[in-house]
Amino acid sequence: MPSETDPVRELAAVLREAGASARARPERIVRSTLYDLDYHVALIACVFFITAGDEAAQSPRMVAHWLKILQFIAVRPSLLPGFHIWAGTRRHQDLDTWQRMPRGYLGDSTHDRTVELLVAGGVLAREGDALVAGSRFADLRRIYDDLVAGNLLRSERVTLLDLSHTRVNKTLLQGT
Repeated sequence: MPSETDPVRELAAVLREAGASARARPERIVRSTLYDLDYHVALIACVFFITAGDEAAQSPRMVAHWLKILQFIAVRPSLLPGFHIWAGTRRHQDLDTWQRMPRGYLGDSTHDRTVELLVAGGVLAREGDALVAGSRFADLRRIYDDLVAGNLLRSERVTLLDLSHTRVNKTLLQGT
């Protein structure tokens, strides 16, 4: 009998009883990267160094809400077409384009906690509504360089490169 504390094994047993076969191996299930601190730190590094371009090397600065929405879309590239439509019509809002706003990012508390940790560790600092380089910002650069050298987070980096052409402004972020 499956243990009540192991929902994956319970689901596999129910599927077997129904004549279906589970393709998941419960002993090999891993935690989602969406809740992984290392993954979020790597995403933040990518957002800073891909979307800020040369500015990140000189005087890194990013509006905190912009960082949050960019990292959210980077892991969900299927949102990209809708985001471009929404961003392109922000000055002339209507109900149809409003629906294309990727609202799920507002509740992304893992990102918020990651930023808090980076601020507490001196990697980033808060300056009004922006995040700027902290005393240990070079650590974020090293992470980004290692990701590029290892060809890691390729899909996310390609999505961010596309997003880097979207100009951020207060009108775009109004209501976020």
